[in-house]
Amino acid sequence: MAPKRKAANPPAAAEPAPKRSTRSSVASTSVAAPPAPAPAKKAAAPRKKKQEVVELTSSDADDMIVEEPRPKVKKAPAPKKAAAATAPAAVKPAPAVKPPPAAKKDKVKPVVEKKKPAVKSASKAAAPVSVASTSASASGSNSIDQGYGSGGQGLPSTSTTPLPEVPKPVKSKPKSPRKPVSWEQGLKDWFAEYADPDDPNKIAGDGIERMFEEMDVSMDGALPFVLAYKVRAQPGTFGSYHFDDFQSHFREPKVNSNATLKAYLTAAEKALFSSASTPDYREFYKFVWTYVKEEGQKSLAGEMASALWGIVLAPKYKLAKSFVEYTTSLGANFKGVSSDVWTQLLEFVESTDENLADYNEMDAWPSVIDAFVEWKQAKAT
Repeated sequence: MAPKRKAANPPAAAEPAPKRSTRSSVASTSVAAPPAPAPAKKAAAPRKKKQEVVELTSSDADDMIVEEPRPKVKKAPAPKKAAAATAPAAVKPAPAVKPPPAAKKDKVKPVVEKKKPAVKSASKAAAPVSVASTSASASGSNSIDQGYGSGGQGLPSTSTTPLPEVPKPVKSKPKSPRKPVSWEQGLKDWFAEYADPDDPNKIAGDGIERMFEEMDVSMDGALPFVLAYKVRAQPGTFGSYHFDDFQSHFREPKVNSNATLKAYLTAAEKALFSSASTPDYREFYKFVWTYVKEEGQKSLAGEMASALWGIVLAPKYKLAKSFVEYTTSLGANFKGVSSDVWTQLLEFVESTDENLADYNEMDAWPSVIDAFVEWKQAKAT
């Protein structure tokens, strides 16, 4: 390189030398171009190299071509760590959008044809209509929730599933009211329920037990005898009832069912066994003898007579209860009871005090009654 020279009289304002068309082979010593970016390091960015400045004289400047400085190139940002690169970019939250006001639900009314006079089949067929309307309202509310959940875009559809067609009621002729059954027909139907299979005009042992069981009435008391007495059962027919007797004597009280018979017998028993002795009861007591005694028989067995007195006589008279106790104690020695003893025993218990205070030895009572008085007096002492 040539040595520096000092100019004697430098020009006042030297115009810049015009650029030459051809370049000199001398390499340019002007300002060096910025170095290429250094490879990125993990911890620190690359350092910048210092630029060398060369001072030139005016004479040297004429012989040299000065290139214009190149524009600085921005360095590419160093790549960040992998963890930072994969991190999602922060996004500013979008401004909240208020949903439009909820539209009022339109009540969907099912279109149902007007029903004609109620028919059972029509009322049953109308049930699906109410179910369809309920499901339509439920589906409408679900669609509204879904629309608001996606940002309030649009309103839900109010369309519903088509309702099933309601079948038209079938016209039917009104049934004529059932004619009331006559008392006599009701009696026949009721009697036939318990009649003997071999004799439809008679209710025998099994039928009687079933009838009293369905009436919820015990057969151990006096009611079976009260029933036979009220229908005036024929002598020697103990253990059975006949249709002709029911038809003759139950017409007036209108008895033709279990309910009416139970009410009738309960009232009759209460009237017969009241505290006062009545002519009706005396007739009933005599009737039992003829009803129970077999045809042609002159007396009752002692055991049978004692059982009957315990049912039809002892509940009404306390002295008769003591007499039954006495005959039962005799056992097999109490062999039979005649019609005279059966009748006079009623007169005895009606006229004699329970404690035998008014008993008269001179009265002509059957021997079995005298023996009872001695037994009772001896028991009291």
